[in-house]
Amino acid sequence: MPATSELAKNDQQLKLPSTCDALIIGAGVIGLMSAIRLREAGLSVVLCDQKHIGAGSSSGNMGMITPSHAPPLTRPQTIALLPKALLSPSAPVRIKMRFNRQFLGFAARFLRSCTNAHFQHAASACHQLLIRSRALYEELAESLPDSFEWTTRGLLTVSSHSRSRQDFDQEVEWLNSLGIAPRWLSRDEMYAIAPALSDNVASGWLHERDAHLKPDRLLQALLNRALSIGVQISDNTAVELSKMHRTDTTVTLNRQPLRAGNIVVTAGAWTPALLGNLMRHLPIEVGKGYSLTSPEPLPGLDRPLLLHDASAAITPWASSWRVGGTMEFCGQDPSLNKVRLNALRTAANDALKEPIGLEQAEPWAGFRPMSADGIPVIGRVPGCQSVYVAAGHSMLGVSMAPATAELVSALVCDTSTDIDPQPYDPTRFC
Repeated sequence: MPATSELAKNDQQLKLPSTCDALIIGAGVIGLMSAIRLREAGLSVVLCDQKHIGAGSSSGNMGMITPSHAPPLTRPQTIALLPKALLSPSAPVRIKMRFNRQFLGFAARFLRSCTNAHFQHAASACHQLLIRSRALYEELAESLPDSFEWTTRGLLTVSSHSRSRQDFDQEVEWLNSLGIAPRWLSRDEMYAIAPALSDNVASGWLHERDAHLKPDRLLQALLNRALSIGVQISDNTAVELSKMHRTDTTVTLNRQPLRAGNIVVTAGAWTPALLGNLMRHLPIEVGKGYSLTSPEPLPGLDRPLLLHDASAAITPWASSWRVGGTMEFCGQDPSLNKVRLNALRTAANDALKEPIGLEQAEPWAGFRPMSADGIPVIGRVPGCQSVYVAAGHSMLGVSMAPATAELVSALVCDTSTDIDPQPYDPTRFC
């Protein structure tokens, strides 16, 4: 996958305007889609990012569109995993304790959210965005002139253990209530649809409504669309919000003032720092994820694999494939942890007959914006008439992006939408 800095934009240095109807801060998939929606609604839009377009989690993610992933991490069973997460460097979820107010507040809110009642509430909220986004991606695949390798063959979850359906009754029952229950596969059925699987795989089930795409191709297609309709895009832009007041939407971009009618912060893990005093208690923490991208195609696999035992996933594309996963709560530490990368290599070697190109795979780590209650934060910043936030999508930012952008546009433009905004309202943290 090309580096995000290689996305083709234009060669001219953008001269930023002094005013605009909407300023989007954060040019990942959610920021790009929100900018396109608002521009199509008739607003003048500036989209900026402190780094390159798509330089955050939008670039190195798995490209899976997963209505099956509605159940959040905030569930009662998660509490039993905490000792291993705190003590084992190789645990699928790793927590590095930090004794600052932001992290401790996040941890307290997370633990309070690990109840059956909240789990059902959060899963329903996530499902609403996921299922709407799945439909909107179908529309995007038809309307955008640039292909982003949209593929609708589902997602195959596999295990090395001979599990029975009863082992997953609780989760399957919940998915069934949402209308997205998986189909259990025999061993022969698994190998028929995924010949690349190794003999280590013993059981599996197919999520037929899931899909996948290629993240860098999606970013390029969205960037091309944004530019074609007149979104003004400025990357490598220093953004300063500290001088902005609740009633004054003047911000500083590259030391130049810009007065925006509306501001939407879609900056992922950097959102709490950007909002600063405007929303001091926004419980979003970095959950660092890892991936390895092979430069070779992977014959015998045409849909993503979710490796249940390793808490990892594999996504195939036309000319490459990627293994990714794990979760590391360690703050904004950009370093590559060899233990976690080696765990991904082991997972790929165990699941695949021949993990072609794995030794040459490019390593990546990115910051997922994890919300403390497992629900994205989308809506007007409390006390601010024209400042909005769309962040905290955890591991599902790409999966939820189209519906999030639709909701952002409806909120900013005060238009109707079929998406109930209440579950995502930032005032729940006040």
